[in-house]
Amino acid sequence: MNTRTLTVLAVALGLGNPIAAIITSVEHAPDSEPVMLALMLLPWLVGAELLRHGRITAGAVVVGLLSILDVVSFPGWKRTSALDWTTQSITALAAAVSLTLAVAVLMRAHHRTIAAGAAR
Repeated sequence: MNTRTLTVLAVALGLGNPIAAIITSVEHAPDSEPVMLALMLLPWLVGAELLRHGRITAGAVVVGLLSILDVVSFPGWKRTSALDWTTQSITALAAAVSLTLAVAVLMRAHHRTIAAGAAR
């Protein structure tokens, strides 16, 4: 259950980056890099694909690290409108939830490994 939810959140956060890039380019924000923002879609989708294909530990680590990046950098994001505040706050909240889920998935995988070792 947590793995599926984490995969959905990773895809949602990944798709949010090109949307943010479009908003940034339309607003003509100074010192913005909409192309780099749009390219941040790729690592999120890599993490989601790893999770979807059963590479739980690798996928959870990738999504967790990207979530940490979003949560830590959130206070420094430029906000020029109510739309920026809304979308960025939702993104930060989703990143915090995905970070929590990534830790939960990693802990569950660790406990399963310990249980498998004890059963031998």
